[in-house]
Amino acid sequence: MTSEPAASGDTPLAEPLISSGEVVAGRPHLGCGLQKNTTSRVTTRQQRKCEEKTMGDSGSRTLRRIAAAAALLASSLAQAGSLDLWGTDIEYRTSLNYAAAMRLKNPDQSLINGQVDPLVAGAPILNPTPGQPVQIAGFTHTGLPSTINIDDGNRNFKQYSLVHNRITAFSELQFKRENYGAIFSGDAFYDQVYRQKNDNDSPATVNTMGIPNNQFTSETRRYDGMRARLLDAYAYFDHSFTDEVALNLRVGQQVIAWGESLFMRGIALSQGRADATRSSVPGAEIKELLLPGNQVGLQLSLSNTLTLLGYYKLDFAATEVFPTGDFLSPADLIGPGATFTHGSINPAYLDGCPGLLDLGTFVPGLPVDLSGLCEFGGLGQFLLNASPNIYVFRKEDINPSNWGQWGTGLKWAITPGTTLGFFHLRYADANPTVQLNPGFAYVGTVPGTNVDITTALFNQYVPETYQIKYYGGIKLYGMSFSSTLGPFNVGGEFNYHQGIDTQVQTIISGVLSPVFTRANIGQALLSAIYAGNPDFYIDDLALVGEVAYHHVYSVDAVESQPGIIPVGDGKQLFGNRNSWGYQMLALGTRRNVLDGWDLKHTLSWGAIGKGNPSISGAFGPLYGEGDQRLGVGLGMQYLQNLEVGISYQKFFGDAERVMRGSPVVFQNPYADRDYLALNIKYNL
Repeated sequence: MTSEPAASGDTPLAEPLISSGEVVAGRPHLGCGLQKNTTSRVTTRQQRKCEEKTMGDSGSRTLRRIAAAAALLASSLAQAGSLDLWGTDIEYRTSLNYAAAMRLKNPDQSLINGQVDPLVAGAPILNPTPGQPVQIAGFTHTGLPSTINIDDGNRNFKQYSLVHNRITAFSELQFKRENYGAIFSGDAFYDQVYRQKNDNDSPATVNTMGIPNNQFTSETRRYDGMRARLLDAYAYFDHSFTDEVALNLRVGQQVIAWGESLFMRGIALSQGRADATRSSVPGAEIKELLLPGNQVGLQLSLSNTLTLLGYYKLDFAATEVFPTGDFLSPADLIGPGATFTHGSINPAYLDGCPGLLDLGTFVPGLPVDLSGLCEFGGLGQFLLNASPNIYVFRKEDINPSNWGQWGTGLKWAITPGTTLGFFHLRYADANPTVQLNPGFAYVGTVPGTNVDITTALFNQYVPETYQIKYYGGIKLYGMSFSSTLGPFNVGGEFNYHQGIDTQVQTIISGVLSPVFTRANIGQALLSAIYAGNPDFYIDDLALVGEVAYHHVYSVDAVESQPGIIPVGDGKQLFGNRNSWGYQMLALGTRRNVLDGWDLKHTLSWGAIGKGNPSISGAFGPLYGEGDQRLGVGLGMQYLQNLEVGISYQKFFGDAERVMRGSPVVFQNPYADRDYLALNIKYNL
């Protein structure tokens, strides 16, 4: 089968935390915990009071962390509106955002017209690999282009095509009375690009059925084209027992995120989920990227130095990956709208009568000799009602239990400027994996009968169906730290994931392909933020950087089963045992270049230094070794209400480079996706 392009970036949950030149990442508590232009930290008690005033605070540290660097460059937006109703304080704000983005390059031929993997009609297999069946005949490899299951999103947009033409409204509403309240947020958008036809001109390779090849699926039209949704919806209660002991309790749909990660996958992205589709939308709110979950969370301050944390999830919700056909979708078999994958060409579909119907002419003793059908001059596709390809259809998803996801933590401020965190989670990975189900695939039906012909004819197991699977029961043991080092605010995490999903090497239909199993993986993250006021040109400057390292300690072996042959002992990683990557961001503001107008500059760079990570989204949006990305943005802001910006995203990498020599898993699938973006945003 033409296998899924899995590995590190198949589920881009940690989508660009730098989105089209906007800052959406930062250090926890910087907005309140650091006084502007200093590196002194306020007390825990003061910190909590400051955080309680934050409009739309979800109860997590993530939203403050992600907005932090930007907060260092500009004071917070004033509340758009507030009123008092019978003793209840009501605060609200709405932002309107128009975003347009244009593709700058034509699709790379290496990513849409890959080399064909020649179908091989085989001789009898009388001494098969352990776990595999005896076969009197069969075929291996696929006879298909290596890119057939990853090309739809690429083919849908030619050079200079718009990949976004979207207007979005985002609103927040907070009710507060004494020490309790409720917070709601939501968004709605319309994107013309995904409500019309696309540029796909390849009906033979498209992974859709029942619609024209240049039309998006109904699910893609919904998730990318027009949608309204409720985001935050939770109630909170605050109570101070003493000057030092205080409780914060939150119940409902909210984001809870711990740790110190900025761009990379750390503790926070093990606790929650994200919306990949908003990553390339310029001007998108961070609360549109990090999706809330239905859960109970609490924070109990025991003293000025010790704080207990806890949460329990009330259901499981998956990351929203790119729908099939989305401009940045790296695979056609996952995401909304994905229904099947091309397995191989159909040997029963005659073109000069090759393959299945030929077998009886050179394999004596074949139980059913169909070679006589060749006498009809290549009309077997009509005689057998056969389709050109063997299709592997998607079945229902395999979801973990709604229960059993929880976490505990302890924060310890060992000095006024240094805090340690200790965490334990039991979680379900919100990133999708692919489970192949081998069987006897349908190749055709004899006309006038109900007799189906399958690969059981010669006892050959091939991928018959597939399912999207989410792994549950993963345990995380983590430690974090945050401190100051000279002018820098530094932080980091050390985490151990027990039983997390990863991929090993197998042979499926003669092709080296990844199959998921569990592993024990460690990670280390180190980050730093600098904020200052240079004396030249830039009035305010923020520099943000993070580096991450991953190591695979052990892997559960994949056992041989009919149709799936493990490589070696079944523990050979498809990714690398060791890998590292980094992300950097520079933000500069020049004040009042025109009356009331500030000029903003953004420069970002990210790369995988070495190795293909064995965890999805390990290095944020970065995919495989050789993936490098440059972002440049320039914008103007008027009185912190009106924002106008333009940005350029450049993707580097070798489009022909594949993982482990597998022809179907590309390391740099975004190498040709450069785009230019414009956004206009107004805060009402």
